Amino acid sequence: IVISYQGDGDLAAIGTAEILHAANRGENITVFFINNAIYGMTGGQMAPTTIVGQKTTTTPYGRRPQNEGYPVKIAELISQLEAPVYVERVALFDNKHRAKARMAVRKAIKNQVDNLGFSLVEVLSPCPSGWKMDPVDAMHWIEEEMVKVFPLGVYKDITKEVEPYHIEEFKPEAEEIKELLDLKTESKSFARSTVPEKYKNPEIKIAGF
Repeated sequence: IVISYQGDGDLAAIGTAEILHAANRGENITVFFINNAIYGMTGGQMAPTTIVGQKTTTTPYGRRPQNEGYPVKIAELISQLEAPVYVERVALFDNKHRAKARMAVRKAIKNQVDNLGFSLVEVLSPCPSGWKMDPVDAMHWIEEEMVKVFPLGVYKDITKEVEPYHIEEFKPEAEEIKELLDLKTESKSFARSTVPEKYKNPEIKIAGF
């Protein structure tokens, strides 16, 4: 079971490309995206999810669309991709919504257990210290301000329509690899004969998806 627990900066800023392509490939993982509209762990700077007008250490006059752009809406973005099977946005400002969040968490993990594919749950979560509010006011701010920008609800759920899938491992033998790449047996000795003497142990490493 692979669970990714990510915040605004991790997922929506430095990890934007990675989360989009993981979702687009339909990786069978479960992602929990914690949206508190600020960089809560590094000093309270503006995050990709900081709402318009919100003050942070890097937007002391409030976020301005003409200068910093608009907040990034991850649930809406991910749900537009074809591969993800389940995308929901929940919040934690009262017991009713905490119960809904719990159900979303359980559903997302069960999707992975059932090999259905990629699930993402976005959670509107408070950051009282970063917002410079007491905890109660922070909960009210989520309900009164954040939900206007980030509406709650299920953005995609095709779990009843998709079939469980299994990725077959491909482990070709050395000879099969040579055949697939159309390598000639003499190419190896030819390569060695052309390597300058100063390069004692020539190697090439190829990495990537």
